[in-house]
Amino acid sequence: MASTVGFQSQIEDQLHPLLKNDSASGSESDAAHPLNHNQKTTRSLFSTTARSGAYLPICFLPLAITAGYMQWNPVLVFVYNFFAIVALSALISDSSDQLSNHAGDLGGAVIDTVPRKAVILSLGAWAVASREIYVAQSMVIGGILSDILLIFGSSLIAASRKTNILYFPKPLTSALSPLMLVTATVLILPSVLNVTFPYELGDRTVSFSRGTSIILLCVYAGYLYFQLGTHRHLFRREQADAHCTAASSPIPALLTLFLSTLATIPCTRYLADTLVITAARTGLSKTFLAATLVPLACTAASGMTLARACARSEDVDAAIRASVQHVVHVGLFAMPVLVVLGWVLGKPMTLVFDEFETAVLFFAVFLVNGLLHGGKYSVVHGLALVALYAILTLAFCVR
Repeated sequence: MASTVGFQSQIEDQLHPLLKNDSASGSESDAAHPLNHNQKTTRSLFSTTARSGAYLPICFLPLAITAGYMQWNPVLVFVYNFFAIVALSALISDSSDQLSNHAGDLGGAVIDTVPRKAVILSLGAWAVASREIYVAQSMVIGGILSDILLIFGSSLIAASRKTNILYFPKPLTSALSPLMLVTATVLILPSVLNVTFPYELGDRTVSFSRGTSIILLCVYAGYLYFQLGTHRHLFRREQADAHCTAASSPIPALLTLFLSTLATIPCTRYLADTLVITAARTGLSKTFLAATLVPLACTAASGMTLARACARSEDVDAAIRASVQHVVHVGLFAMPVLVVLGWVLGKPMTLVFDEFETAVLFFAVFLVNGLLHGGKYSVVHGLALVALYAILTLAFCVR
């Protein structure tokens, strides 16, 4: 391993002057020929699509929009838009990673929060507007479960596949794992209150959820101060890929992010409009589609990228950060925003979840938190998390 690393470093040292000269000559050529800049931008857009693995699924985008606009078979509309969202989520994830390197700490935090959650927020907004409250809640719960069980478990497998036992970084897990546990606890507290109260709360459940959502948004502002101010070192990512360097132009990534986010609007609308009909015609439950398939479409690309990064580095620091941030962003930002949106639209969107989903969420977060505090992990731990997610998927399918 040491000889391989030394050989790679020698090659990089020999190629560095050539790459530098090539970059300088490229800059001079762009100055002499302004059209070259547009050509480079176009090539960068195609390279972004190639890196994100969205070449094949992006072909579904025009078909998905056409099928939804022409009101084709609802099942086909759902399938086409599902694959289109997979591709768009991949493009959003990759372009957000590139832009985060140019935007600084505050800009990077905004990019990591809003565009990455654009799909789930759009789907949730359409569900709330259509009074499909249960669908919107299931999407949120399913998104958290897929991230902390499937993606985190896959990252553990990828990082420890060549070794017996590895250790979590103690300072990182000690600081971040309580955030995940507290967020999950606060998120399910209205459901526990509703179940344990001696009488029916009625409309007061909606009022309690709205007040709680305002408090959660204030807590999220405090979390941003924690992330960007007092403990920014815990969230600072190392950038090793050549295409992520600050020397590259952010324009292609910005254009890709804008177009991809814009394209998610019709796709999420058609997906949300046909979800209930698809469930009825295929015999699948709404819970399975909303809590399993839709979150997978939103997180599959970023999950594979994260697993590959963990396999290369043989550590799960990035996976821990991603899992905790996802739980916090969804629990303290996305879900309260949907409740406030329902308030504005006059829809009874609440934080009172289904009893089964509430229990599953609490035990899943409690399990992952215990694993992090244990300090050790191996392939077996990753397989256990993935297996638990598979069992929950079957449970959602039969509900």
